[in-house]
Amino acid sequence: MNKTIFVAILVASMALGAVACSSDPTPTPSGPSLTSEDVQAALSQALAAIPTPPPGVTAEEVEEIARRAAEQAASAGLTMAEVQQAIADALAPKPPELEPIKLVSPTNSSFALSTNGAADAGVFRKWGFDPVDRVFLPFPGFVAAFATRQSEVGNYSGTTAIRRIAGDGQPWVIIGGGLTVMQNVYVPVDSPIQTVEDLRGKKLGVWSRTSGALEALRIIWLEEYGIDLFDPNDIDLVVAAPPVLFALAEQGEVDAQFQLSSLTVRAASRPDEWRELFSPNVWWQERTGQPLVWAAPVVAWRDWVSEDVDRARRLVSALHESFDWLAEPANLRTAVAQYGELAGVVDQAQADVYERWLGEGRIYLSKWDQETIDIQWEFLELAQKHGVIEDIPPKGVAARALVE
Repeated sequence: MNKTIFVAILVASMALGAVACSSDPTPTPSGPSLTSEDVQAALSQALAAIPTPPPGVTAEEVEEIARRAAEQAASAGLTMAEVQQAIADALAPKPPELEPIKLVSPTNSSFALSTNGAADAGVFRKWGFDPVDRVFLPFPGFVAAFATRQSEVGNYSGTTAIRRIAGDGQPWVIIGGGLTVMQNVYVPVDSPIQTVEDLRGKKLGVWSRTSGALEALRIIWLEEYGIDLFDPNDIDLVVAAPPVLFALAEQGEVDAQFQLSSLTVRAASRPDEWRELFSPNVWWQERTGQPLVWAAPVVAWRDWVSEDVDRARRLVSALHESFDWLAEPANLRTAVAQYGELAGVVDQAQADVYERWLGEGRIYLSKWDQETIDIQWEFLELAQKHGVIEDIPPKGVAARALVE
C-alpha cells in the first residue's frame, strides 16, 4: 500500500474534524449516538488495508490520525453509516491531475501517427499528461523548436545532440529511445547501380544535411566503404525538401534518394519502381542486435529533468508506449485514418509497409536502459573514429536511463 492511502486517511480525518468544528457548537445527532470506540472500529477497517505503514510514515503517525478522526467523529454525533460513508468517500480513487505538455514533431513523419494516435487513445493521460499542445512543423522548424527551447523535451537528432553537448556544453540529456535510422537508400528499380560503391561520383538526394539519419549513414559508409557523403569527390549531395526530392528522383535528376521517414515508406511501398540499396538499421542490427536510435531519440533540457525526475520518467514511459501502441495493427489503422495525411501516408500500400516494419521493430526503439545506452555509444565511437564527432561526452553526462 502506498502513501496515497495514508493521505486518504488523513483527508478522512480532516473531513470528520470539519463536521465536529461546525458553527453549531452542539451537533444534533442524526441517529443513535456513537462512542469513540464505535468510530474507531470503522476507521480500523480502513486501516486494516495498510499492513505496514507507507514509506516515510511511522505506525505511530497512522494510529494518531485514526485516533483523532475517531474522537472528532464521535463528538460530531455521526451515525456509523455516516462515518463509514465518509471514509469510503475519502478513500475513493481520485482522477489524477493532468499536467500539460508540449510535443513538437515534424510533419510527414511517423510521429504524426504515434503521438496523435496514442494521445487520442489515452496513453499520455495514463502517465499523467494532457498533450493538448501537439505541434507539427516542417523539418527545419522542428529542429529549431527544441534548440530554441520552444519545447522542453522531444525526439531530436541524436548525433546533433551529442555534438552540441560535447562541443558547446549544451545542457541537454538523452533520456529515451525513439525513431531509429529507418531511412534507406533507394534507387530506381532498373538502375544500373547495384552496390554502394557504384554510387561514387553520383548524385544522392537527401532532405537535410543535419538530420541524425544522414549523419548515421555518413558514419557507416565511412566505416564500411571509405565513402564520405560530405566529400564532393565521393558523392554529389543534392539537398531538397522531401516531396521535391522525391519528384527529382522520379525525374532522374538524382541517382538515389535518402528520405524522411514517410517518403522512405513511400519508396518501399512501390517495389516495382524503387529498390532498396542500403539500410543503416540492418547494418547495425547485424552487428549488435539493435536498430540505430540516433535518428531521433528522446532529448530533454537537463534542468527540466532535474526539476522533476519522476515527471521525466513518466513522459519517457508515455513516449515509449506510444511507439508500442502504434505497432498494434488495429491501432495503426486508426491512426492512419485520422492522421495519415499529416504523416504523409497517402495509400494502403504505404500503410502496409508501416505495419510490416513496425512489427519487425524497424521504426522505433522503445527502450533506453543501460545496456541500450552502451550499445548505442559504440556507434558514437565509430563517429569519433572517422572524425564525424570530435568529442564524445561521458555517458553519465549525455544519457540517463530513467526506465528499464
